[in-house]
Amino acid sequence: MNGKHRAPIAAALLALLLAACGGDDTSPPIGAAGGTVVGPNGATLVIPAGALAQATSLQINEVDPSTVTLPVGYEAAGAIFAFTPHGTTFAMPVMVTVPFDPARVPAGLMPQFYKTTDTAQTQWQAVAGGTISGNAINAQISEFSLIANLVPRLPSIITQPADVMVDEGQSATFSVAAQPNNLELLSYQWQRDGIAIAGANGASYTLANVALGDSGALFSVIVDNGFGTVTSGVARLTVNNAQATGPWASLGTSIEPGTFLTPGGFAVARDGRVALSLLNGATRVGTKLQVREWNGTQWNQIGGDLEVIGNNRMTVTPGSVAYDASGQLIVAWRFEDFDGVPPATPRFGQFIRRWNGRQWEPFGPDNAFPWAEGDPQFTIDPLTQRLIAVTSNRFGAAWVREWDGTGWVGQAAHHPPDAISVGAGTTLVSGLIVLNSGQRLLAVRTGDANTPPNEYLAQLRGPDVNAQYFSNIGPPILPTPVPFASGVSLATDGIQPYALLGDTTNGPSLVRALVGDTWQSIGGDIGVRTFQRLLLVTPAPTSLPLVAYLQGASPARSVGAKWWDGSVWQDVASPSTPSRDTFDFRALLSPAGVPHVLLAERPTPTMQDLVVRRYAPFTLTLTVAGAAGSGVVSALGQTCTTGNSCSFPLPQGASVTLQATVGAGFGLQSWTGCDASAGLSCTVNLNQNRSVTATFQ
Repeated sequence: MNGKHRAPIAAALLALLLAACGGDDTSPPIGAAGGTVVGPNGATLVIPAGALAQATSLQINEVDPSTVTLPVGYEAAGAIFAFTPHGTTFAMPVMVTVPFDPARVPAGLMPQFYKTTDTAQTQWQAVAGGTISGNAINAQISEFSLIANLVPRLPSIITQPADVMVDEGQSATFSVAAQPNNLELLSYQWQRDGIAIAGANGASYTLANVALGDSGALFSVIVDNGFGTVTSGVARLTVNNAQATGPWASLGTSIEPGTFLTPGGFAVARDGRVALSLLNGATRVGTKLQVREWNGTQWNQIGGDLEVIGNNRMTVTPGSVAYDASGQLIVAWRFEDFDGVPPATPRFGQFIRRWNGRQWEPFGPDNAFPWAEGDPQFTIDPLTQRLIAVTSNRFGAAWVREWDGTGWVGQAAHHPPDAISVGAGTTLVSGLIVLNSGQRLLAVRTGDANTPPNEYLAQLRGPDVNAQYFSNIGPPILPTPVPFASGVSLATDGIQPYALLGDTTNGPSLVRALVGDTWQSIGGDIGVRTFQRLLLVTPAPTSLPLVAYLQGASPARSVGAKWWDGSVWQDVASPSTPSRDTFDFRALLSPAGVPHVLLAERPTPTMQDLVVRRYAPFTLTLTVAGAAGSGVVSALGQTCTTGNSCSFPLPQGASVTLQATVGAGFGLQSWTGCDASAGLSCTVNLNQNRSVTATFQ
């Protein structure tokens, strides 16, 4: 190839190299006299006289950051520039100015001037002597490379500390999850009300034996990755003056002892607040509908009286309450007013109100569920976070509505004003459950209560493919009709439905789980023979069914409880007050899966009282030690693998069996912390918080 062809080819290759760095070949050459090159965004190069021996075309080009490998733990504080031709050297240092973006510099840090040192442009080093001038850094270099102003990557907080509500005397634990974003290890410093806590240097901090004076304290943590720090959000500690009653803790004192109180709805918010509705009054005239809320310290009435019975022909239900996805309090109630001489048609009314912090405001139109005979019951769709309400009447009609932000809309788009018919002679008995998939399920019972032998067939129903009607899902909950006076109680862990049902006089009393298309009994007859009973299921993955029920006869009734431990139904200590007659109760799980009960008790034959208690479970902590793959330990439907710890909040007095499975080529070296162990099994009785370790080798 001759010279006249080599020159154009060399020029083309140079142009391609510059294009790869985002520039072009337009700058005039600079020779021994020196000069200045101006690049994009204010990047400049000043070459003193004598720095270059021969004229050279110098370029400054902005580089696509996705094509650049930065040092681990650092990020660019602005544009990255290529000073080309790469590898150009100077007889004396040249002055480079590179801009940075102040918005990309974390508070408390300063950007630093960096350049690459290798031909692959992947190895970086800091350039000493750089000075900041406005939004740029000036530094001297002797060789061309990639240049950028860099700042250390700070740690990032993945899970912020959460508010904690505990009872006086218990422990409060705050935790944070963070990523270092570099090769350094994280360090922590917890603060209380902005002041560092000595020795609190882990990913979690536990304050033991909390006192009422600790209530309201604010906790945060500073996370350091060796380059810089970030501070977490603030978590509040709320301390209840709960009074322990065995494993159950009372929320404050009685709500209003000495008056005639009828319990209504019952709800627990995500932040631990508890609300209930009640009728307060002993006669058919002057009785008041009220809402009370536990704020962690005391019970307060929310707003004024919602409804007052004005005559002896008017009936007001005690109402139902709920917290919506944003934590706002909802209350619903219904009245019948036979204000007229028969055969005048009675008037019906139904109201739903939301507390806005100052007053109860209408929540949709009144009578959104016309001719419903019960208070709407509320739940939250886990997918849409919308509030869903369901109610029914004795004629086999059910109403399912959801709040769309402005009003209550029906399940079926084609007939939102209409009730969902579940069949003549059918009674909706259990309300509504919603699975994590968003599927909505109702339990109904079919039969005629006026025709012996009063047999009913329980059936689970859900919307069809058009979401217009509720139709049967799977086989009946009971394969053959049996009498059961209390109907069906439904619950879910979010994944599968559970049902409690059966004959309340002669048995059986069954808890069944829908697994695929089959209803499977859990543990056989639980032996409960009461009219009023409720089913609860703790959240997955533990998914422990619990049954609460009224037991005994007046004047010595109490609430009993049983839970399924995976093998047998175990008794749970009663939440009822000894020597008081519990004539009514409500039970539910908090969003965290902690059982709560609302008890209606009679301290004396002529007085009534309401008490709320929260279960204080013990925790079984299981640690599995050993090499990866050496073994696992299973309990209560969970599997804990090597190198991990698993926690099980369980009822006091519970007996749990842990089962080890050994990996190929390994063995179980030891159990520690068991009450009894035999081979691969370990049994623990929870009379306090317990820790067990399985070690594989």
